[in-house]
Amino acid sequence: MTVKLNTEVTPELAETIKPDVIIAAIGARPAMPDIPGIDGENVIGAEELYYHPEKAGDRLVIIGGGLVGIEMGVYMANQGKDISIIEITPALALDPYGMHSLALMQEIGRLGIKVYLSTTAKSISGAAVSCENADGEFELPADTVVYATGQKPLHKQAFALSRCAPEFYQIGDCATPRNVMAATREAHTVAKNIGRL
Repeated sequence: MTVKLNTEVTPELAETIKPDVIIAAIGARPAMPDIPGIDGENVIGAEELYYHPEKAGDRLVIIGGGLVGIEMGVYMANQGKDISIIEITPALALDPYGMHSLALMQEIGRLGIKVYLSTTAKSISGAAVSCENADGEFELPADTVVYATGQKPLHKQAFALSRCAPEFYQIGDCATPRNVMAATREAHTVAKNIGRL
């Protein structure tokens, strides 16, 4: 077996290697919402903030109440940060019956994380996020604004490899962004089926 690190698999490389099977598990990239001010210096994606937590100010507004946004909020609140989460839908995007979700909801309460449901982020300035919900417009002060608004699958990059081997599989977030348990289950199924088609 040969393992190559720091090597992008392109159609040209596949042509050179001539693999029997390609499994594209190349992931997804964070989706940046279309909000005025999203390109401000005080705005950062959740993924980048995990790599560089030192970029966070004392007051964070997180746009997106899915698993990534909530976990980021809990992580930063445990660092002593003041956290507000804005979610456009009427509920946080969690499995209400999952043990992990229950633990996160407990942490939100314990850490005093403020959650604004059915709330839209209208614009971002250097000091606040302008929001709107059924009660009207209001501002949330923010030193740092974090967007955690989903992932865009790398469909195009994966599709470019689809004709480069007799067998091709597209799995994980580059097919549909999900959690690690679903991705691992899918990878296991594909691995068992290699050569059976």
